[in-house]
Amino acid sequence: MFDWLRMVFEHPVTALDLPGWLGSRARRGSALDAGVPWVSYPARRWLEQHLRPDFDVFEFGAGGSTLFFSERVRSVVSVEHDERWSNRVRLRLAARQRSNVELHWCAPEPLDPGADPDAYGPDHYTSQADAGRYRGLHFRTYVETIDRLAPRRFDLVFVDGRSRPASAMHALRHVRPGGWLVFDNTDKPRYAPALERLGAHPRIDLAGVGPFEALPWRTSVFRIGAPLPPG
Repeated sequence: MFDWLRMVFEHPVTALDLPGWLGSRARRGSALDAGVPWVSYPARRWLEQHLRPDFDVFEFGAGGSTLFFSERVRSVVSVEHDERWSNRVRLRLAARQRSNVELHWCAPEPLDPGADPDAYGPDHYTSQADAGRYRGLHFRTYVETIDRLAPRRFDLVFVDGRSRPASAMHALRHVRPGGWLVFDNTDKPRYAPALERLGAHPRIDLAGVGPFEALPWRTSVFRIGAPLPPG
């Protein structure tokens, strides 16, 4: 189990992050309201440093990250499972006159009769988020949205939605050589099997406090399939 006390000790609130963190806690808004990805401040800084105007980005889970990416890269494709939330994101994009986003709404579907609703991991399409709210449902069509865009390749894939282990496995097929897979909340024990599958790829862990949350958390960045040097 992840050691939260160690996390807090190793990643205290720094002077750099303190004003934004305290302000977000006082406002009690959302990442969509702020137009930022809901990741730790170290992870956001990494994104700000590595995103480029010629990047094509795919994200599992729309929100503040969609606005953030749309203002920094060439194109964004996002898939969202919640229709009302996706409509809110569309309104925000329209208000900011962002036309470089392709937003897909893809609702979860009932599991087949006899399927194990508790089966979870890289080879399954269920979700354990929100205290069992999605028990008995699967997100296979949601996850496979990225496959239906083939042969498109993305410079960065952001895994921050439902069925994250399966999303990460499908994302591997669609990251350009040398591109990035960004996986949020990797401190959660349920994501350990997916992280093991990604173990062959160079990894950076970015942990710390972030907007609207009292405790720190971790985002992991993987460099996928970097081409070998010539010769």
